[in-house]
Amino acid sequence: MLLAAHLAHSGVLWAEEDLPLAAALQMKRGAVIYRDIWFDKPPLVPAIYLLWGVKTGPLLRAVGAVYALLASLLAWAIAQTLWS
Repeated sequence: MLLAAHLAHSGVLWAEEDLPLAAALQMKRGAVIYRDIWFDKPPLVPAIYLLWGVKTGPLLRAVGAVYALLASLLAWAIAQTLWS
């Protein structure tokens, strides 16, 4: 269900994806993050975008769905540990 929801918006580029994509594109062209380009997020964010070739569309949505699922499972595991 999460994957279907993400894929339904595969033609839309959301605001929270713009800056990491731009940073990843610049890194792909040889720029060094924090020296040559302004970026206010952790360095792994654009590095992850580099893993799938700095492309938008269905692949970006599928990876986003996997990320959201993993984040949800991690939050659930932490909650189970702290409040069970």
